[in-house]
Amino acid sequence: MKQLSLILALVSFNLAVMSAAAIQETLISTQDNIRVEHWHRDYRDLQLPVDAKWSVRKSVLRGGK
Repeated sequence: MKQLSLILALVSFNLAVMSAAAIQETLISTQDNIRVEHWHRDYRDLQLPVDAKWSVRKSVLRGGK
């Protein structure tokens, strides 16, 4: 039974990795004149078959000396 659980976990993980590899978004590009100031993705946006809750956020830092 433990082997079956491990196999199912590995299959789920592989499906998630394969799905994630197909997702691509350009956030910054001087060649294409792209500059996204704020961007956010989380596990709900992509609807991948994983149990982990995660998020990624991008923002532009301002100020400083």
